[in-house]
Amino acid sequence: MYRSDQKKHYKFGFLFALVMLITLLLSACAEVRLGSADEKDLFLQIENASCTKKEAIYLLMEEKSAYEEGQTTEGFWNRPVGDISMGEYVKNVVKDKLTRYTAAEVMSDTLAAYPTEDEKNQAGEDAVASWTKISVLYDVDSYEITASDVNNLYYKKAVYDAVYNKITTDAVQGITEDSTRVMLADYVVIPQSAGEEVATQILNSVRNGEEFSKAADIAGYPIQKSQMIRRGELNSAVDTIAFALVDGEWSEVVESKDNFYIIHCLDDNLVAESAANLNEILANTKEKAFKEAYYSFSQDSKLWMDEKFFEQLDLDSIK
Repeated sequence: MYRSDQKKHYKFGFLFALVMLITLLLSACAEVRLGSADEKDLFLQIENASCTKKEAIYLLMEEKSAYEEGQTTEGFWNRPVGDISMGEYVKNVVKDKLTRYTAAEVMSDTLAAYPTEDEKNQAGEDAVASWTKISVLYDVDSYEITASDVNNLYYKKAVYDAVYNKITTDAVQGITEDSTRVMLADYVVIPQSAGEEVATQILNSVRNGEEFSKAADIAGYPIQKSQMIRRGELNSAVDTIAFALVDGEWSEVVESKDNFYIIHCLDDNLVAESAANLNEILANTKEKAFKEAYYSFSQDSKLWMDEKFFEQLDLDSIK
């Protein structure tokens, strides 16, 4: 069953999916080659779209600032995250973002997906805010990074957002607050082999004033107490009945293919957990739709990346 404490490990658990996505994005392209002297200022190119080394370093500065906030920085970037260091993890995050931004520049024409004037203006404001912060924290001059470079980077992000939204809008149709609701319940599961009469006996005992846990224990089937349940986690027939209950309501004996259930609804809508579940499902659904669209696009695309340049970058050395 769903547990809110599972979310504590989401950020770093995402690493493995991220690494797999980067591998997919790079390997899916028809050609990957090393840079040459003529391409010394470029970090990444897909077809006629590209990003520069300055943009890559600046994005690393942003990520470095975000990850170090509130942390003891000594040895921070050497901490293990899965099989790699925190520094490598964040570099993978930046690679993924820049690959997406660059691909989106090409895809935007095909999809006729462009940022609106308001979105362009917002991107400009966001670029100014970022530049104001990062240019104080880091020596951007030593990398010859200018406000214009940051403005270009944020415009690329706006294009990516427009493409991402165009691809994913249809994918999330039908995902509603009710379809992602999380409830809190006590319930007991009795196997079909035990017979419906056992479940009926437990329910009758409860109706006669016996505590649910005691009645279930006597029958030999302890309750699952104070469980958070997401829509779709239970058998469909059980799910329908469970999520029709209101606070304090009891179900009848509910039969599924393998079990009988008795459900006591404690809270029919855990607001914070339901909102988090909605956001997670929306994000996962959008990500799946984008990956599918990108993979299709990438089959006939050529990608160039200066891997050696990025491998040599050290988060500790960016000051």
